[in-house]
Amino acid sequence: MLDTYLRALVAGECAIARAAAAPAFSSENGDLCGDVEVSAFSVREDAATPGPDEVVYSTILTTDGSSDGTIARGETLWFYQLEHRGGEWRVVSGGSGP
Repeated sequence: MLDTYLRALVAGECAIARAAAAPAFSSENGDLCGDVEVSAFSVREDAATPGPDEVVYSTILTTDGSSDGTIARGETLWFYQLEHRGGEWRVVSGGSGP
């Protein structure tokens, strides 16, 4: 599900990106789609597993930066938390720290 979200993020397809996420995932808790232009991504390592229904991935996003300056232009380390809900994995949060 993270791959679906990230590919949609790079393509600027926010409706597809948000379909891969939990309903509460928004710009307030790490959704960058529509706010930050992302041109590339890589998933850095195997996911951390804080619980049986929770994983956290470390990614590198290549961005044009954010308008408010909180995300720098270039490569940015960004973490994504996914939870297993209703039989599917969904992106629930993202940010610069796990």
